[in-house]
Amino acid sequence: MRIQPVEGRRAEAFELLQSVLGPIGASQGCTDLSICEELGGGHAILFEERWEDEADFNDHVRSPLFNRILAAVELSSTNPRVEILGVHRVEGMGLIHQLRGVPAEKETSDRGK
Repeated sequence: MRIQPVEGRRAEAFELLQSVLGPIGASQGCTDLSICEELGGGHAILFEERWEDEADFNDHVRSPLFNRILAAVELSSTNPRVEILGVHRVEGMGLIHQLRGVPAEKETSDRGK
């Protein structure tokens, strides 16, 4: 994920993501996890997770812990770049909404945020 936090909310977004590093890293199937700040004019926050398999990732997205990641995404001043790379396909926020049971109308209205 690449998140460009709203001015004045960078620390909050970074803290939300930092707060999940330990718990996610200890989760079944998590093989790698990182958070960093992009250098350059934008100073976006980059957050990356790697999972052993799709089932473990899907469970993670449905977990209450994932709410903190979504809270950080909501602090983005622009549409966040979300890339979910699998062996056979590339997905984005649509898959997250699907796995969490968010109606398609909500997905469409969230794009303008």
